Amino acid sequence: MKGRSGKWRTTSFSEKDAFGALGDRLRVVAGGIIYAEHPEAVVIVLGGRGQLKSVLGVPTVASIIKQELIKLKVPPKRVIIEEKSGNTFEQLVTLSGIIRRGKYDKIMIISNEYHLPRIRTMIKYDSALNRILHDAKALSAEKIVMRKHHKKWAGIIAKAYAGAAMKQRIRLEKKGVVDIKSGVYKYS
Repeated sequence: MKGRSGKWRTTSFSEKDAFGALGDRLRVVAGGIIYAEHPEAVVIVLGGRGQLKSVLGVPTVASIIKQELIKLKVPPKRVIIEEKSGNTFEQLVTLSGIIRRGKYDKIMIISNEYHLPRIRTMIKYDSALNRILHDAKALSAEKIVMRKHHKKWAGIIAKAYAGAAMKQRIRLEKKGVVDIKSGVYKYS
């Protein structure tokens, strides 16, 4: 999202897109926390322009997140970015390729709580993803930030999850899980 300053940034829970509340800023904060706890880690950030791919001048999601992680004290050399994937499935496929080519002991996938069931289902039901990502831990950004900064985030997260925009997002995520399991999910 483009902020008041004209600079692109991730979104809070109070901002929404066509699918409801996103709150991807929480993923960045959680990534910063995990990195602080595991400074030997490499942070892999995935994401092209997504829904805004046809808008001129829009930076990639990965480039925005990298800059935000750097502000959270993650060294630039510890952040790998991929800027072509346009959706969750493409990001998981790309992540699988990066992992296959690299040497990584532990894989942690950080996303919002509402998004994790669909991520886990994609990994479980796609044999190529499952071969590589079956041991990956899918972690809730909400739980990570609450563990570290409970007072700051508890009310914000509770309010977001009680709101109509988040309920819309969760409905769509649940439908995605059902569609994957029944073989009718549209991956593109």
